[in-house]
Amino acid sequence: MLIQKNHVGYNVSASLSVNGTLQALEMALNNRKYKDQPLIHHSDEKLQYCSNEIPEPT
Repeated sequence: MLIQKNHVGYNVSASLSVNGTLQALEMALNNRKYKDQPLIHHSDEKLQYCSNEIPEPT
């Protein structure tokens, strides 16, 4: 298993809307080096995880 600790997506916003979280997730999915490996997504504000707009893990 390959483990790499890199920030591959981020978003800074004054709002708690889910849009910032989705932008960071999309950036991370596009920028990660090993696309066949799992991605760990973290948000400091947990409210966004309650949104129906966050996709289910595949």
